[in-house]
Amino acid sequence: MRKPDYTRRIAVTGLGIVSPIGNDKDTVWENLVSGRSGIGEITHFDTTPYEHKAGGEVHDFDVTKFWNFKDARRTDTTVHFAVASAKMAVADAGLEINDDNRYDIGVIYGSGGGGQALFISNQEIWHSKGARSVSPFFIANGLVDAAPARSPSRRGPRATTSARCRPVRPARRPSARPTRRSAEATAPP
Repeated sequence: MRKPDYTRRIAVTGLGIVSPIGNDKDTVWENLVSGRSGIGEITHFDTTPYEHKAGGEVHDFDVTKFWNFKDARRTDTTVHFAVASAKMAVADAGLEINDDNRYDIGVIYGSGGGGQALFISNQEIWHSKGARSVSPFFIANGLVDAAPARSPSRRGPRATTSARCRPVRPARRPSARPTRRSAEATAPP
């Protein structure tokens, strides 16, 4: 068996983006090169108790384009964004997930956090209607590792990295390892 070459590069073959400057790669690119900002007045919650009222929010996002409503309503918005961007990346790559490759395709999801909106809404339900009205599954559906569990492949390796401000950096290395191992396993001797 040949020795692994850890200097080899990994190619990104598909992109999926949900962001304050657009919900697909073409719109995001157009807004980036035009210098448009996604920062504006916060509209998703009441900002009156806060000094600062600006932030980057995702607008015009329809989760039902990527996921059925019944499953989506049980999870946090961050999971919606992750599932949508993963499905967009798979489509952009032209990748077809089938029984032959389902266990070879994985997801490494990097996030700075998530699930706060689901936790807050369930806390409000608890206080207004009582503990029995809170779903026992809300914690599992609000954690950041709920996103890879609902990835397009659902069978390959899945992991979540979490870092406060830059979740992409810690996600790069673990995502490259399985790709390199796969390349080594399929490379001719």
